Amino acid sequence: MERLEIIEYLPLFMQDYKELKEITRTEQKEINTLWEECKIALENSFISTANEKGIEKYESIFDILKHADATLEERKFRILTHMNGQLPYTYRALENSLTTLCGKNGYKLELDSDNYYISVKVELTAKNNVEAVRELLHRVLPANLVLDLQLIYNQYKTLAKHTHGNLATHTHRQIRNEVLKSG
Repeated sequence: MERLEIIEYLPLFMQDYKELKEITRTEQKEINTLWEECKIALENSFISTANEKGIEKYESIFDILKHADATLEERKFRILTHMNGQLPYTYRALENSLTTLCGKNGYKLELDSDNYYISVKVELTAKNNVEAVRELLHRVLPANLVLDLQLIYNQYKTLAKHTHGNLATHTHRQIRNEVLKSG
């Protein structure tokens, strides 16, 4: 990206004033420093272009111990290896993990990849695992997916098999939020 001198942003007739030349010359030093810092920050956002300080930050994030004799390129490779250790995370692998946490029929999973949206609904029978499911999803789902995690409460079709007398022994909260035994 081509950078202009700050004085070039002024109208031509103002560029000849001695005071403005001095002000913009002084400000130009600060702006050049800011541009360099922005460039370094951008380069440190990517492992392949990160400098020593950027790599140290990645190592601290992933708890990777720095070897004393490792080169910068070797350290970058270790970070990339660590990051790619769990990839690719597939839809089937996600289903298997959810089945382990919630049981075979303990969840409903819907992915709308066109709209970057994933919905996971956990059955009441597995409601104690909702936080574990939330942690799993935040760890493995791509950051560009919108996550909708919900608990599936009792609905009419679930409650229809119960008698009115049986339901009368429960509070509204219990009927909605608890797994009710048949009969």
